[in-house]
Formats: sequence, structure tokens, C-alpha cells
Amino acid sequence: MKKSTFFLILLLGIRLLHNQTFAQKEGYEMEPKIPASVLKAFQAKFPAAKKTDWSMEGKTEYEAKFSVNGQQMSANFLANGEWKETEWRISRNKLPQSVLNTLKSQFKNYDFDKAEVSDTPEKGKVYEVKLEKEKSAIEIVINENGKVLKREKSGEENELPRSKLSRYHYRNPSLIAASSGVLNSFIPIRFTIGIHSTYIFQFTSFLKYEFHE
Repeated sequence: MKKSTFFLILLLGIRLLHNQTFAQKEGYEMEPKIPASVLKAFQAKFPAAKKTDWSMEGKTEYEAKFSVNGQQMSANFLANGEWKETEWRISRNKLPQSVLNTLKSQFKNYDFDKAEVSDTPEKGKVYEVKLEKEKSAIEIVINENGKVLKREKSGEENELPRSKLSRYHYRNPSLIAASSGVLNSFIPIRFTIGIHSTYIFQFTSFLKYEFHE
């Protein structure tokens, strides 16, 4: 009995080490330790935040995903606590009238798909809107006065570019039994693009992929 327990612990340790080595080799960082300055700035700006989940966006920004009064949001901070951006999804009927007027006058042949608000110290609030027409789609950025700041084509991504896999969360390893009876440990790693799309890779004797939007 003791030998079996030892064997299982050893197997789990080997698998854990393998997954950690893989993540480090591929250039992904473990879930970050959040500087006190970042936590202080976040709590001051979002005192009502709940269910906060931290990750890294790139190498210099700490990103918090959280909810305020049921609204899912994300916010980015530098290591010194400087706030960089806040984003959240918004429905069409909650867009400012100035933005709706622009959509009606300049993009009347397009169908509304989705929109997000981006709030930054430099530009204030802008509205990132995705519109569709037949088999094509565009993404536009409109300020609070209804002025179009940016317009570009939007295409569905069939692949996951390595350059965008900059955020992930390291979860505690578990031990599961495969159908063959061989035990394999696994570590789910969650990649996030934007604030609503989640990719989950599960490393076992096979590779499991899930997508949520």
C-alpha cells in the first residue's frame, strides 16, 4: 500500500514538473505575484470589485478581470500602480446617442454584432464596435462625440497566434484516471484574448481544447 502511494506521488510530481517545464520553455509566465502598489491602486479605483482574477498582459502590465454590480470588466495597471485601461462589454441599447447616430448615418448597411467600452487616461471613453454585412465584418472605434477614430476589417481567427498567447492562469494540478486505468496529472492553462474569449488547454496523455466566448 505504501509503495503504491509513493508511486502515485512520484508520478504526479514528474507530470507536474513536465508541465511547468513546458510552460517555461514556451515563454509563458506563471500566475503573477501582484505588487502591493498595483493592488492598492486597483482597490482604490474599484472598491466594489468582486471575483478578481489576475494575469499578465504582455511583460509590463497586470490585468485584473472582475465584476462590479454584475458587469464583467477588466483593468490594466503598471507595476507602479499606474492605471492604463478599463474595458467592458456594452449592449447596443446602452450606447450613447452620438454613437448610435454615427452607426445609423455612416454604417446603415451593417448589422450590429457587439461592442466594448475602452476607458484610458489619454483618450477617455471610446466605443469599439464590431459590425457585420453578409460575409464581411469591420471593427470601428468611435469617441463619445460620435467621431470615427479607427476602422478596419475584422476576420474570424481560425488559429491561435502564438504572439497573442500572452495571458494564462496556472491552476492547481489534479490527478485523474484515464480510461486505460493509467493515472495522468493535468494542469489546465487558460489563455484569454480580450475579456470574453477563453481558450483552455489541458495537458494529459492527450490535448484537450475548449473555446468560450
